[in-house]
Amino acid sequence: MSIQTSNRWVTIRTLFSADNFFDIPDYQRPYSWGEDEAGDLVDDLIMASQEKEKDYFIGTIVLHASGDRYSIVDGQQRITALTLLFAYIRDRIGEKSAAEIQELLVQPEKAMLGIPERQRLEVRSPSEYAKIVGTMGGARVVRRPPHPAKNVAERYRLTLATYDAALKDFSESELQELCKFVISHVVVIQLVAVDFREAFQLFTVVNDRGKQLRRVDVLKAQNLSPEAIDDANVRTEYSRKWEAIEVSLGEAEFERLFNVLRLLYVKGKPQGDLLHEFSVRVYGKRGMPRRGRNFVDELGAYAELYQALFVDQDFLEGEVDQNIQFASLMPLMVDRLPFGEWKSCILLYGKKFRCERILDFLYHVERVSVDLWVRGVRKDERYGVYTDLLGLLGESKTVDDFHSLLNEVDLSEIREACRSERFYNMKYAGYLLARAELCAAELSEPRVIRPKSIEHVLPQAPADDSEWVKLFTDEERRGLVHCSGNLVLLSRQKNSRAQNREFAAKKEVYLAPRVSDYPRSIEVLSYDRWTPDIVRKRRDDFVCSVMSPLRSDG
Repeated sequence: MSIQTSNRWVTIRTLFSADNFFDIPDYQRPYSWGEDEAGDLVDDLIMASQEKEKDYFIGTIVLHASGDRYSIVDGQQRITALTLLFAYIRDRIGEKSAAEIQELLVQPEKAMLGIPERQRLEVRSPSEYAKIVGTMGGARVVRRPPHPAKNVAERYRLTLATYDAALKDFSESELQELCKFVISHVVVIQLVAVDFREAFQLFTVVNDRGKQLRRVDVLKAQNLSPEAIDDANVRTEYSRKWEAIEVSLGEAEFERLFNVLRLLYVKGKPQGDLLHEFSVRVYGKRGMPRRGRNFVDELGAYAELYQALFVDQDFLEGEVDQNIQFASLMPLMVDRLPFGEWKSCILLYGKKFRCERILDFLYHVERVSVDLWVRGVRKDERYGVYTDLLGLLGESKTVDDFHSLLNEVDLSEIREACRSERFYNMKYAGYLLARAELCAAELSEPRVIRPKSIEHVLPQAPADDSEWVKLFTDEERRGLVHCSGNLVLLSRQKNSRAQNREFAAKKEVYLAPRVSDYPRSIEVLSYDRWTPDIVRKRRDDFVCSVMSPLRSDG
């Protein structure tokens, strides 16, 4: 068979013609469409089919001509979804029409001509796909998988269930008409490249109606290209290794890992997106990994460390009390710090020194990060601070050498912020209040603080005839209502009807059930009255103890 290079508009009939066969290359993600994508496709096709004789465009397909088949460089989600749609319709219409659809999906055997049976699309998970698409009747029974779909096989079934929800009331003739429309009037721009490099360039710039290309997908293609790994069997092995790393971390954390690694490698502010940073500033540079096996192996090692530090958050060995502190502080930093450059420093430290004095360094990095946040330091300057830390790590031969080079963090700006009359309105208030709860706790095991909201003990708008107005002058209310001493964290949602009650009633009915998880907030329940002096003392105690090391009795 001879494949001709072409860039043209084609119908699905032409794309799925007798001589065309497709596969999914190793560097591609497996089929990943959910209900939203599959639902949008089938709904759009139904609406478009009602406008007779009008073509409907579903995007660009990028193909790499390879031997006697095309590798789908971009567009595999849509092509796979269309074959699942054909299988769904095939198994709900008459035998003759079903046989015609089947020839789009599977080349029938023609023994006299020496033509074997062959699936039109070879996918990354062939067994389940062959049962559904390659076998007549394979899509007849639709079972919705558990939510969310955990693997490719369940995503195939979820797509079928989505089609069934949209098409179950269609008659056989209506399904036939929809299928005719898709075959003859749905069109794509087909871009075909004979050279892999050209195909890859197209891959990096084309967006489609499916999942948008992620920069990490392009980086995957770079590291699994024939130029990076020339042995096909080794490419397959490393493709599986890459995918195992992503599955282990999850899609979101996997992308975060690349951003963390970017700063760790480059030690400077970004000059472009992730693709530019790794392609231009990382791969092959002195002391940095090369594309291919070298990078994927290093990615695997860093991913394992990243998971232990930031996902499992249970990294320390040996000292129980230090592990409790680490496993209590790390979730707070991961959940509530608004930027993630600090993770690069912790990751490099963990790689270089493992557990040795890492808790000391975590406290240092936390103080640095909160100070930058409180002072409103711009991103460029922030990068400089973390880059300096990474530089010190790179230069230090021993853990003690490194710690001896660290300057003590000046906490004066943080303390001043904690004393502010406007503390409640600051973005960092939730972090510092949660941090104070950890400080107040006697930690016998790791503690995760995830409050629902912040509550004022002295209400923001007390009634004119309330006890609050007698206890606090107007000036005192204005100066103290939003200060740190008047604030507690709630483990349950607010109840606006109870917020303005007198202190005794508010404490019993409203606060007691909602502060039970938080030791500093629980202290409020021990007071008989709530006065300006109490608020000031709590504020002063808060200021003095802010950012203190945690206490553990492990």
